[in-house]
Amino acid sequence: MPSFNRCVFVGHLTADIELSYDSQGNAYARFSLGINEYKGEKEVAHFFRFTAFGKTAENMSVYCKKGNPILVEGRAQQNNWEDKEGNKRSEVNFIADRVVFLSSKPKGESAPPADDSEI
Repeated sequence: MPSFNRCVFVGHLTADIELSYDSQGNAYARFSLGINEYKGEKEVAHFFRFTAFGKTAENMSVYCKKGNPILVEGRAQQNNWEDKEGNKRSEVNFIADRVVFLSSKPKGESAPPADDSEI
């Protein structure tokens, strides 16, 4: 049976992007999005963690700041491990394959890449 693993999120960055490089010099950035859900008159906030790689990670570190609205398209990835006490642990992280910067640039700042604000 075929499988499909794609997710699209629109939310606000909860912190500035911190760009890192692995031992082979490949760029990556871990970030979190806050996404509000409205249940009647009640607002519920959800927070999801993402990892972006390569040029996407480098561009995000330049053009994305805490509070900026962005669209993230990617896939879910489950990580499993055992903690120090031998308990099995699991978490879902999202891999950002495509990021679109949704806010207009503040006056005097450089524009995002010319490919339709996609980073």
